Amino acid sequence: MMKKLISVLCAMVLSVLLCIPVFADQTFTTTGNKSITLEYTVSPSYVVTIPSTVSFSDGIASINIAVSSLNIGEGQTLRVAVSNEHYSNNMWYLQDTASATNLLSYTVKLHGQESVLNSGPSFQALNINLESESSDMNKTFDFEITSDTPRPGTYQDVLTFSCTLTP
Repeated sequence: MMKKLISVLCAMVLSVLLCIPVFADQTFTTTGNKSITLEYTVSPSYVVTIPSTVSFSDGIASINIAVSSLNIGEGQTLRVAVSNEHYSNNMWYLQDTASATNLLSYTVKLHGQESVLNSGPSFQALNINLESESSDMNKTFDFEITSDTPRPGTYQDVLTFSCTLTP
């Protein structure tokens, strides 16, 4: 008898909880037309491809930075800046992993160009907007050791690529 009573009480409680009021945003009180707004938002998107590691060979290395799947708005610009971990006295350095005092200076140039890009703590690698040519979305940068006769060791630097979308 007690089980039946508990079952009936549970059924009543559940039926009361299932009654959920529903409210309409707007209702028609007279005949006529009603308009609603449909909205779909597309966020800007892009893919920037950067190599995970780069190795020097005879004091020279190259990297390719590419942008694909570009979907940005009118008037927006995608900027890719490069900075490094070991910057001092207007020079970028590779640091010996065994001795922090052993440094190798290096330069960064756009492939085929002579002007040095890394004379400050960072440089603008890419500036891309809707009017950009496809050649602007794929650039090669050359790295060259400029220090004289380095000591034996493994030298490293960390480059940071920062992507920003400006209005």
